[in-house]
Amino acid sequence: MTTVRHPKWLYFVFSISIAERFAPLFAQLWLALGASKREPSSPVKQAIGLLLLSVGYLVIAIGMQGGAGCEGELCLSPIVLSMVNQENCKS
Repeated sequence: MTTVRHPKWLYFVFSISIAERFAPLFAQLWLALGASKREPSSPVKQAIGLLLLSVGYLVIAIGMQGGAGCEGELCLSPIVLSMVNQENCKS
């Protein structure tokens, strides 16, 4: 029985493809919620991102491969960066 080894660049391509698929969906979600005056606050968005990230790590821990961690990062990263930038501009 042979083991299939993937080149390291393949993991990079997989991560980029996940981001390309889900980033526009989350952008549209936040825009739609903002237009309907139901957009959650930044801490709630962070909590959603952390929840999705934890689901991704749970999937990895079980031994399956999934992309839930990437969706969590897509929710969390822009919000955290925005909040850090706002704090830096105040000082």
